[in-house]
Amino acid sequence: MAFYRGLDARRAALLTDLRSTGTVAPTPGRLAGTSLPPIDGSLLNRPIAPPRWWPGSGVYGFGTTGYVQAGIFADDQNIVPQGQYPVSGEITDVPGGGPGNVMFSGILGVGPGAVDPSQYNPAIAYYWLRTWQLLVPFPPPTMLSYLTYRFEMGAFVSLFNGGIGQLMAFVSLGETADLTQGETIPVTVDGGWPLNYDLSQPSAAYNGSYGFVQGRVTVQGTFEVGAGNVPGVVIEVGVAVGLPMQSEVDLYFAGAGYSDLGVSAVDQPGAGRIEYSYAPVPVFE
Repeated sequence: MAFYRGLDARRAALLTDLRSTGTVAPTPGRLAGTSLPPIDGSLLNRPIAPPRWWPGSGVYGFGTTGYVQAGIFADDQNIVPQGQYPVSGEITDVPGGGPGNVMFSGILGVGPGAVDPSQYNPAIAYYWLRTWQLLVPFPPPTMLSYLTYRFEMGAFVSLFNGGIGQLMAFVSLGETADLTQGETIPVTVDGGWPLNYDLSQPSAAYNGSYGFVQGRVTVQGTFEVGAGNVPGVVIEVGVAVGLPMQSEVDLYFAGAGYSDLGVSAVDQPGAGRIEYSYAPVPVFE
């Protein structure tokens, strides 16, 4: 139990640091009072409203559901730690990531090379951070509607020369109901953490020194969109690595390939697609 409490404490500390740099702010209440039912599985299985005409109003509304294709992630933050001891390496891009996917590697280390054993401190105090952003627009609704979007964010991290440290992968979000306003979309929503891993703990595919670790998280959001407006969601994905003094880790192992982060529809892994569904909001009968 103490081990898991330690993981939670490290995750909370990193989230606090991210908020202080503007990467993610406290999660706002998004339609907290709505009566939309929870959704299990793909949005494409959700009942949608049939076409309907409101006589005399000029309003013709209907529910829709489908996919949009993710584009290419762009670089965002690249933070290399500083501290008492010398630090080497950074998390670097690897070319070739497809739509909705980024690949990365890096040999990260903290000195010094030699120290009196009595001065060794095992505290994980040096954090590397790399993030990428993607803007996803959605088709406009025909009338005032609730937009629900849903996707899975997966993390696969290839490891060599591990054994000590902390590895985390996360997704954050920004939402706008009208992209045509031309405003910067702040990233304000914590979407989840597919990885929060202690590198000293072996697993089925990682022996405590080399191999790979992976995880997934399902992300879903709902907000209101006006008729004819083009809504958008900013998806920010990132990876953070924490190390203590006198440690090193390589984010690439030849037997597993390059590390990567990616988004996909629930039922189409690796395709870079995002599900969406519109539920009309009737304002009159």
